[in-house]
Amino acid sequence: MLELFPANQTTRGTSAEILSVEEILARRQNFLLNMPLPRPVRLGKSGRYLPWVVYGALVVYVIFTFRTFLPVLRNSELATSTQSWLTLIELAGIAIFCWAMFHGRSGEKDLLSNGAVAAANIKHQFNDAGSGQSFVDYEFSDSHGHVWEKRTPDTFGGYSTGMTVVVFYDVDHPERQMADCSTQYYEIVLPDEK
Repeated sequence: MLELFPANQTTRGTSAEILSVEEILARRQNFLLNMPLPRPVRLGKSGRYLPWVVYGALVVYVIFTFRTFLPVLRNSELATSTQSWLTLIELAGIAIFCWAMFHGRSGEKDLLSNGAVAAANIKHQFNDAGSGQSFVDYEFSDSHGHVWEKRTPDTFGGYSTGMTVVVFYDVDHPERQMADCSTQYYEIVLPDEK
């Protein structure tokens, strides 16, 4: 990916120039808006590590649940039907969570690779004091002329009110949309990174 805050970049090996955040984001947006389909995508850092951390925590949780709520495994009295149902409900919840996580990853990859693109105007940017996360409210028009508004985290941290951000969306279901600054798992391989 293009660095958001490079110390300097060399142009044609002769002169060094310092690019502002706005210039870097503008270059990135220009690439994203003009890339042919399918766009090349790869797993980002969080996409490589986050699922394994979550799955590891879930495995520990399942082991703890079985040890705590199923007395049969502790060689004590038989489990009551209430304990069995609670355990089954928890395990079903974990299974649904894992399915949703996989589905979210594949949905994100599909939107980034094959989704329609639009330039969205950032209407508002704010920082959440509790989480330390930056958020943006953006607005864009889809190919049918419908205007969509959404709030999303700004994982780049370089956007502000009045700037534009690239949005990937499903033409048939534009409510399925993702701003480039809020991707969690995948990232698009830009032409200068190949």
